[in-house]
Amino acid sequence: MLWKRIIAFSPFLFLLIILTAGWWLTPQAVNEIPLCFWKWKFHVDCPGCGLTRSFLVMAKGQLFEAFRYNAAGPLVYFFFLVYAVENGIRWVKPAWRLDYPVLFAQVYGMSVFILLFGHWVIRVWHQKDLFFG
Repeated sequence: MLWKRIIAFSPFLFLLIILTAGWWLTPQAVNEIPLCFWKWKFHVDCPGCGLTRSFLVMAKGQLFEAFRYNAAGPLVYFFFLVYAVENGIRWVKPAWRLDYPVLFAQVYGMSVFILLFGHWVIRVWHQKDLFFG
């Protein structure tokens, strides 16, 4: 029974580490690490480029800086935050569920998709000189 509770707690713990990583890491620290296979292989940003740095500055409350790294970052961070809180509460009260309208989830998901790919298109457009000289 105890191992089931520990397994149930693991998503909360994992999300807590992700959401608070910015407290001990800086975007400059991760700039040295090649995080993106797409960028390494094709020398152009992928739609998710900047999400790690966006999360790191969101942990410090720097919303506008987070949007600058990746426009979808703050929305994804907020989703992870809500999911972490829900998992934390469910660990204490297993029967509890966060109830939200399906339309909200669809609009939220579409917003993340539009921001993720919209920001990517703008970045690629600004990098077009790499391709078309």
